[in-house]
Order: sequence, then C-alpha cells, then structure tokens
Amino acid sequence: MKKLKTFSTYTLFVVLIVELSFIFMSFLYPSMDGPAHLYNSNLLRHIISGNQFLTDYYSINSFYIPNWTSNLVLALLMMICKAGIAEKILVIAYVAGMAYSFRYLIRQINPQNEIFSILIFPFIFSFLFRLGFYNFSIAFIFYFLVTGFWLKNHDKFTTKDLLILFLLITALYYSNVLIFGFAGLTIGSHIIINTLNNYKNEHRLIEVIKSMVKKFYLF
Repeated sequence: MKKLKTFSTYTLFVVLIVELSFIFMSFLYPSMDGPAHLYNSNLLRHIISGNQFLTDYYSINSFYIPNWTSNLVLALLMMICKAGIAEKILVIAYVAGMAYSFRYLIRQINPQNEIFSILIFPFIFSFLFRLGFYNFSIAFIFYFLVTGFWLKNHDKFTTKDLLILFLLITALYYSNVLIFGFAGLTIGSHIIINTLNNYKNEHRLIEVIKSMVKKFYLF
C-alpha cells in the first residue's frame, strides 16, 4: 500500500512536469480570450493603483458578480511582473492546481485509487481552456477541493472546517457560477443519498431527516 502511494505520488509529479514543459515552448500562452483577460486585468491593476485618467472612465462593479478570479490574480501579478509572465504563472498554477485538487478528491473517495489521479491530465488543457475560459477552468480546482473537503468532513464539521468550506465555496462562486451550481448539485445529491442509506440502515426517520436538514443548512 505504501509503495503504491509512493509510486502514484512520483507518477503524478513526473506527468505534471511533462505537462508544464509545454507551457514554456512559447513566450506567450496561446489562447483566444487570453489577450482580453490580460487587457482587462491591466485596466484593473491601474484602477487599483489609483490611475486618475482611467478612473474617470472606468469603475469597479461592487455587485457580487462571478468571473473575478483570473482577472484579480493577473492584476496582482502584473504589479510585480510583465503581462506574459503573469499569464504563465496563472497557467502553471492552474495546471498544478487541477492535478493536486483532483488527487485530493480521489483520496477522499478512496485512498487506494490515488493512482487514478493521473487521469485528470488529458482534461487539463481542454478546448475551453485553450479558448481562454480561464475562470471556468479554474473553477474546477475549487470544485474538486469543495467536494473533497465536504466528503472528508461532512459528519464532523468544526468551526474551522466551516470557515475553510465557506472560503472555498466563495472562491468557487467568484470563479464561475455554473460550476458553483454543479458543486451544489453534487453535494446535495450526496446528502440525499447518504440520508437514504442511513435510513435504510437505522430505520429512524426523524433522526435521519434532522441530519439531512442540518447538512443542507450547513452547506
């Protein structure tokens, strides 16, 4: 078991390095919407920095609108490095985040199947990611983390766990609202199935319903 875990860890790392090597084949990462993200993030960077000229024409929307993650990360990165480098850092973080967040989810489902974590790699550079749907793609990192964290702690949430779950769900929402809804469906389905299994095993309807309502309330 220990040897298999070590093998899966090294395999994931090696495949990740190979996957990341493709990013360095060009100075800029080629995508359809990537330049638009860089442009918007550059505007955001100047607005945050207090550029008077731009603030006469642009302002930050204070409403709780998703699709903020990549723009905010790129804006902060462009304060310390060039746009092309900032985008590469974002893409590297996305690739590594997808690999390890998926492994985290697999571990919570069945630790013995950790070797199957490498199955995520064919899906990392998806068609939508190549189109430049950065926020949509990044949202899957938080989806894997939220789902895995829920599976790990749903029977014994502490105050700290609830705070971590809240932060993960918030990051997921501000990445992409569609994947946010998908996470809700996933966890809601788990609550219902888990509740039905408990009722099947214990035949205590009132206690089972109370447990289900409590979990929905926490989520």
